[in-house]
Amino acid sequence: MLKRLVSLLLIVSIFIAVPLISVELFRNKAPSPSKKSAPKSRTEILTAQLAAEFSEDYCDEALEAIAIVLNSNYDAKNPAVSDRREAQISRQAFLKKYTNGELYYSKLENIVAKTNGKTLKYCGETVYIPLTELSAGYTVPSKDYPYLKAAPSPWDVLEKSVGKNTAQTAVSLNGINELCKSGLSAAQALRHYIDYD
Repeated sequence: MLKRLVSLLLIVSIFIAVPLISVELFRNKAPSPSKKSAPKSRTEILTAQLAAEFSEDYCDEALEAIAIVLNSNYDAKNPAVSDRREAQISRQAFLKKYTNGELYYSKLENIVAKTNGKTLKYCGETVYIPLTELSAGYTVPSKDYPYLKAAPSPWDVLEKSVGKNTAQTAVSLNGINELCKSGLSAAQALRHYIDYD
């Protein structure tokens, strides 16, 4: 009788243990569900956008002006362009691109934090500001962007990479930098190109 009881307990324990072991083995071998990356915050997006526009030649005041434009573009309703996504560069790609990448990226994060919520408005509406690295020396006004001024950007024509570009309906990043390097604030440099409230 004792042998039967031991045998019965052994069989019952096998019947219980085998499914449990199988489930545990399957759980360990089953591919884990892919984790979706959390949506990026506004700050992360704007920092990645500012990183994409970054140049080691740009002074801090120019980077602040560019961050304000990117804030505006992020908030702009009904922009005149159909594709208003700004270029972005990931932190990892940025760090690989620049020798002092960690220092620069930290600076960009601070500038984005400093300019958080600062936007450019025209007639009370936050507006979209087209950007270009260089113009051919002149910003052309447009009915799509009535707040852009017909503004000279003479520094751009001195750049070798301008080539045969024509004047553009866009604010020159190089021009903003040159204005800021000459002592203008971010707001003053932006006013050279943009009529805003």
